[in-house]
Amino acid sequence: MLSWIWIPVLYVVGFGLFSWLGGLASAGDAIARWGRETAERRRCTVSCSS
Repeated sequence: MLSWIWIPVLYVVGFGLFSWLGGLASAGDAIARWGRETAERRRCTVSCSS
């Protein structure tokens, strides 16, 4: 019976921690920024070497 109490408590703590770290918007921005930097690096490697 105690496990049925711990499951929702852990979900709430997990969601609270994720929200405190910035949430989905912040994660999406980080992934988009990483994609732009990777594409720019590849574009420069291809165009700079030719």
